[in-house]
Amino acid sequence: MRILIITTLFPPDTAIAAVRPYMFAKYLSKMGHDVTVIRPGIISLLPDDTFTDKKNGFRVISYLGEDSPADVFERTHIYEKPAQKKKKFAFLPDSIRKKFAAFYRSLKKTSVWQEEKKRTDRLNKLQYTAINRLADEHFDIVWATFGNMENINAGRYAASVFKCPWVLDFRDPIANEAFQKKDEYRERVEIQSKAIHDADISVAVSYGGALRLQRTAPDRQIEVIYNGYDEVEIPEEAAVTENGKLVFCYTGTVYKGRSDCSMLFKAISILADKGEIDINNIVFKYAGKHFYDIQMQARKYKVNCILHDNGYMGKEAVLELQAKSDVFVVLAWNGTGQEGVISGKFFEGIRCHKPILSIISGDLPDSEHYRINQKYSYGFCCEEGRGHESLDALCDWLKTAYDAKMSGNDVEYNPKPELFTDFRYDTLTKQLEALFVKLTGERQ
Repeated sequence: MRILIITTLFPPDTAIAAVRPYMFAKYLSKMGHDVTVIRPGIISLLPDDTFTDKKNGFRVISYLGEDSPADVFERTHIYEKPAQKKKKFAFLPDSIRKKFAAFYRSLKKTSVWQEEKKRTDRLNKLQYTAINRLADEHFDIVWATFGNMENINAGRYAASVFKCPWVLDFRDPIANEAFQKKDEYRERVEIQSKAIHDADISVAVSYGGALRLQRTAPDRQIEVIYNGYDEVEIPEEAAVTENGKLVFCYTGTVYKGRSDCSMLFKAISILADKGEIDINNIVFKYAGKHFYDIQMQARKYKVNCILHDNGYMGKEAVLELQAKSDVFVVLAWNGTGQEGVISGKFFEGIRCHKPILSIISGDLPDSEHYRINQKYSYGFCCEEGRGHESLDALCDWLKTAYDAKMSGNDVEYNPKPELFTDFRYDTLTKQLEALFVKLTGERQ
């Protein structure tokens, strides 16, 4: 089967959204399919030279050309980070600056949404040119991923050029009432509904996400294929934890108003005040660019003494930090109109083979994380939407974990074996292949 993948983020970029299209390209190719990837060739974060299409057997085309940052890095392993554009009102604190910037846009009669549409139009011209250059080739299927609007139009266009089915993959819904103004939301609902109806099959990354998509296209079924993980070999010596310390780790982004570790800090404070744990034997290690936000959450409960800031770290260092921890922390949220959020860190936690502690903010119980834990027993899921019931249960779980570590044992971890196969990318790719076979009637 000849497969065309259209994506914005792709290795060597290390953004979390680059992982899914890369893994599908990698394993579809290993399964014997002929895979071509069309990407812009941008690098949004930092590059990683352990990713390379050359050893995985698929073709990558950058529509920004051979001088795109990704192409240059893959040829030379040299990356020069572009100079940051000076932000308007840069002299102001971030929270105030954003308000001034929004006011400035309002005076210019522009919005973030209008800027996004202009960007989409500009990139679509480049994508269409790249697709037209392949017009003499044959493709059996087009897989395009939303997270960036231009890929919807490019997927639709490619399917018309190659006269083949189009699978539209939604990393997130396009329309999100919680974060969009009414006019923008209504327009996005129309775009989302049309995209779902135009695509031959639409795919969501969670059941909650599928529900949100289906609200705007109730007559269409949305398939679900989770994000996942790929096995990484970690040397045994790198996975030795600290004696006499219960070590938590969180690595990555903290989304303001959504990623909230407060329930864990509150539980630690409660147990310390009761004398059931010694706070000097608790360590919370953070790696990333948002230590201040974690620090503010811990200060509310006077437990900021447990924090250890590692700053922004490379992939190998992060893997070692995770491996040397006892509990892998995941932060997510579940609220009205925001159902089905699964943090990409969750899949890193599975790969790490450590107990996962999911802290879910928001007003709704029964999050996707909670239901996955019910099925696979990956650790513990604490939901703000369950109130004191969940906090009390977290205190009990935390005390058990603490007692085990102080006794010289590992924190109890008895996941179902299927946890390590159902979320592996080779398994998930077989699910995607089955959708392709359903559409094309081919089995190769």
